[in-house]
Amino acid sequence: MNKIKLYQFYFPAMLIAGVIGCNRHEAPMHASLEIPSISFASNLRDFIPEKSLQLLKYNGNIVGEKIAHPGVGYVSYFDYQASESDVLTMLATLPFSKYAMVADTTAYKIDLRFLELERTQVTAEEMETAFDFWNATADEYTAYECRKFPWKHTVLVNNRTRRVLHRIEYKLS
Repeated sequence: MNKIKLYQFYFPAMLIAGVIGCNRHEAPMHASLEIPSISFASNLRDFIPEKSLQLLKYNGNIVGEKIAHPGVGYVSYFDYQASESDVLTMLATLPFSKYAMVADTTAYKIDLRFLELERTQVTAEEMETAFDFWNATADEYTAYECRKFPWKHTVLVNNRTRRVLHRIEYKLS
C-alpha cells in the first residue's frame, strides 16, 4: 500500500518538474557559437543550364559572389548586361524539381518595397557584397521574382542601361 502512495506522489511530482523544466528560456550552449558565412567566387553556369544561358546572348562567363550560410543555405549575386526580355525568357526556361510544390513558369514583377522585408534578414557581409542589389531604386530598376524549386531568382533590370542584378537563393529547408 505504501508503494502505491509513493507512485501516486512520485509521478505527478516528476510531471510537474518536467513541465517547469521545459519552460526555461535558456539558450543552448552552442547558441552562442555563431558559425561565420563563407564567401567565394561563383559562376552563373553553376545555376543555369547552357541552353537557358544562351538566351541571354552573353559571350563568356558571368562571375559573381556566392555566400554560404552553414546550416541555412546560400545566396549568389551576379551583375551582367542583358535585355529585360532576354532575362525573362531565360528565367521561364529554367528547369525545376519534379517534386516542387510551387514553381513559376514565368517571372513575375514585384515591387522593390517587398525586398525591404528580405533586406532585414541579410547579413552585413552579404549587404557589403551585394551593395548595388540592396540599394537599387524603383526609378532605376524593375524587379522580378521567379521560384524554380529549390532556387529563388530575384532579378533587377535597369531598362536604360541593360544592367541586370541577379540574386539566386537556396535554402536548406
